[in-house]
Amino acid sequence: MRLPWTLWLSMSIEFWRLVLLTTAVLVTVVAFALAVKPLAAGQLGPVEAVTFMLVAMPPMLSYALPFASCFGATLAYHRMVTDNEVVAAHAAGLSHRAVLAPAILSGVALAIVLALLNAQIIPRFVRTMQEMVADDLARVIVNKIESGQPVERQDMIISAKTARVLDASDTPGASTRLWLTGVVVVMLNEQRLPEHEVFADAVQVTLIPGGRDPELGDVAGQVVFQVRTGIALARDGTEASVSDLPFARPLPNAFRDDPGFLTTQELAALDRQPERMNFIDWRRIDLAYHLASRVMLRRIAEDLRLGGSVRFQREGETVVVRAAGLRGGEGEGSRREYRLRPLERSERVEVEVRREDDSGVANLDTFEAHRATLTLDLGEDWRTRKLSLDLTLRNFAPTDLAAPGFDERTAPIRSSTEWTGLTVAGRPEAELLARSSAELLRETQEWLGRVGPDPELALTADALRRRVVQLSREVDGTRHARLAMAFSCLVMIVGGALAAMRLKQAQPLVIYCWAFFPAIAALVTISTGKEMVHRAGLEWLAVLWGGVAAIAILGLLSFRSVARS
Repeated sequence: MRLPWTLWLSMSIEFWRLVLLTTAVLVTVVAFALAVKPLAAGQLGPVEAVTFMLVAMPPMLSYALPFASCFGATLAYHRMVTDNEVVAAHAAGLSHRAVLAPAILSGVALAIVLALLNAQIIPRFVRTMQEMVADDLARVIVNKIESGQPVERQDMIISAKTARVLDASDTPGASTRLWLTGVVVVMLNEQRLPEHEVFADAVQVTLIPGGRDPELGDVAGQVVFQVRTGIALARDGTEASVSDLPFARPLPNAFRDDPGFLTTQELAALDRQPERMNFIDWRRIDLAYHLASRVMLRRIAEDLRLGGSVRFQREGETVVVRAAGLRGGEGEGSRREYRLRPLERSERVEVEVRREDDSGVANLDTFEAHRATLTLDLGEDWRTRKLSLDLTLRNFAPTDLAAPGFDERTAPIRSSTEWTGLTVAGRPEAELLARSSAELLRETQEWLGRVGPDPELALTADALRRRVVQLSREVDGTRHARLAMAFSCLVMIVGGALAAMRLKQAQPLVIYCWAFFPAIAALVTISTGKEMVHRAGLEWLAVLWGGVAAIAILGLLSFRSVARS
């Protein structure tokens, strides 16, 4: 039997004409709607808004193509039915499958095109859209403050009366400097509740471009606040006056927090390197510091037990502590205090401090203390960990046994002194920060097996493990959602064509509604299923694919009904 090429070509031309026209209209309308909000918020100027619309058009194809193709198939086949072309084709011996062939082939082609767009092109354009509205933080801050709106960035909210841009050329590494007056800065915790508030008459804000930081992860930049005069209010209600106080916050890289910005190849790389996502990398860094603190304390305790001394380093100084051991671990959270046990021979803790001046001459000071403590501090914020050791002496006296006439019994006893920011040789955090998430979790498990229960370390490791599992689910959900969107093109085209053939006497829009509302339901189930896969697990893939499968089943039933007529 000769294939009806003429009929197929006519049907295909009619179908593609309607699809392309409808797609152009839908994409333009949706892109304009997307540009309205950032334009009204001052994130985009008029010219940039037009550019934003053009950039937004390719990503909108993911939603416009299924509806446009369904609409095109419905109208094209309805015209053929009303003009009796389908009846003539049957009379010539063509089966319903042959009549549906153009719709099926067009659906397969559009499904392949949309799958490729979702895999490679659309993520890149979505990334460009995000960059356009989020990259110029200085402009966003100034525009929002001038319009009387607060600025929200991840874990902080900034509100001010006035804002102006300063020259940043005299500030090394800075891209922009701002001067804010009448400022309120609110720092938020993980639950988006106020943790710290700063009220200041004036604040200088310095924006530093980002990059890959081994201790902060992949950040979009850093914002440094220089508070001139103000009051800091903590969550517990305590107040403190601040003057010329600097504090910095990292600006997360939005493109390293959402797998939706990644191509298919980049999603595959996340299976091997989940720490490419900031929310994983911060947890990995947090675990690295917690484990490093345990390793460091174990080394210190071993050095004191075996050799009776431990050597610390500080800028220009070497601090040698002689004690019988280390005990305790008092404190809460990331700050713990450990007591140094006195030497048996003197019932004191001995400290020797060696420093070199600019000429290279070494100066040596020695001390004896009735009580000495080591304070280990990882910082309050788990996203900006720093491993710090502080040595504190209480009831201590300087000693110089070599000095003529020195008598330790008459040496003046002082209340306390402190050396902050100490480090040990072969810093363990440097080695652990280079480990991957899987390596750190494995090493932490081995450490807990050797040393015993450590609730805080186990909780930190569990937080990283949960986030890795959650990321794996999110990647799977993103992959399946992209495939389901592509496959929906095929089932919507065939469904629209069958609806037109089945409802011969109905109006075109009535026929389209029979295909439109199931299509809406399919998109809802895809979005809902994707979110539920992220949160709960792969069993929710049944919901993600359920809407598409329902349209396919409905199309099959419609085909059987048409074939019998």
